[in-house]
Amino acid sequence: MEKINSIYDIVDADALQEMQDNFAKAFGMGFISVDYKGNPIGEYSGFSEFCSRGREDSAFKNLCYQCDAHGGLHTAITGKPHIYICHAGLLDFAIPFIYDGEYYGAMMGGQISTYFEDVRMDKGLERVIERKVNWEKNPELVEKYKNVYKMPFDRIEAVMNLMFNHTQRLLKEGSHKRAQEALEVKNAQILEERSRRIELEKSLRENQQFSAAAALKSVNLFSSLNTISRLAFIEEAKSTENAVYVLSDMLRYTSEKRDSQVSTVGDELTYAENYLKMQRIRLEDRLNFEIDLDEDFYNIACPFMILQPIVENAVEYAVQPRKEGGNIKIKGVQRGEDLIISIEDDGNGISKETVENIMNEEFSLRTEVNRYDLHNINKRLTGIFGKKYKLKIENVSEGMGTIVHLKLPVRSNLVK
Repeated sequence: MEKINSIYDIVDADALQEMQDNFAKAFGMGFISVDYKGNPIGEYSGFSEFCSRGREDSAFKNLCYQCDAHGGLHTAITGKPHIYICHAGLLDFAIPFIYDGEYYGAMMGGQISTYFEDVRMDKGLERVIERKVNWEKNPELVEKYKNVYKMPFDRIEAVMNLMFNHTQRLLKEGSHKRAQEALEVKNAQILEERSRRIELEKSLRENQQFSAAAALKSVNLFSSLNTISRLAFIEEAKSTENAVYVLSDMLRYTSEKRDSQVSTVGDELTYAENYLKMQRIRLEDRLNFEIDLDEDFYNIACPFMILQPIVENAVEYAVQPRKEGGNIKIKGVQRGEDLIISIEDDGNGISKETVENIMNEEFSLRTEVNRYDLHNINKRLTGIFGKKYKLKIENVSEGMGTIVHLKLPVRSNLVK
């Protein structure tokens, strides 16, 4: 549940203001809500002409604030409404905003006179502070004071208690709403986690089916590659021999990891580098590549077969179509608790529409892209590590180059 910083985080501001305005109109009293420091919040309601005019004087207003602070402090301590006499001799009261044991402010009401001259003695009330501003020398204030609305003391208490009941109702409604919102957030998280788990299980099943078929092929492939390698050695075809060794390493990696969804950054980087070496044999000087990733990151967990498909896209779309070829760079940097791996090319860039299509599952299925497409990589990233960890595609600059970023968690995901 979100942290509460203000009474408005619990109670609807408009509902509180409307209640305050209605009470002011119905009972001829002045009302204002204050925060836990005593600072006014919201709009004034029904302030008497005497109090409004008096507060235009800074000294008078400061005394009003001191009275409000006293009322707020008393009601914060007791948790109950508190009635008192202000510095100008009028009756005021404070109603606490208390939620879950914490005081967040108060509703200040009153600015009213009473018919009982001995109310202080009969009701045990005392003036909060002694008068320090001699407003009685101001004819205008004296005249306005005469027009202050008078009400029997018992009725003032009744209004105070009625307001207290209404504020309690608003607080309960706000509490219920917050609890409901927290429940909805929790349910959404559960549904999201369930959906993520279903997607991951689906991806696992697909991977197992793919791996089973690949395993049957790999036995014959290794045998054939060994034969070719021996033949290349006999014929002193060094380039062919090296290519066979690289290809053998690639096949061995996919064969050994076929039943796993998780590998390491180091193993994935080696596989991607071997792929680039194979493409370099084919494209010769048209393909240049650079790898800049600290070995300290090699043991970090990452999804199996996550780098090579991105590198393959860079070769296919950014290097191969151009006569002059192109450059590919793989680099990694740590940002906080995350590792960002970037695969950058210097091709013609990628349109926003293409990026949206790539990341759209329906489009991917409709166009029958292979199972290691970028959309699938993004699904596996979020499926294994959570929605924070995903794939991001962007242009280096307008119409020039593409960068694919992968975000991985650094800690608590080391493969032993």
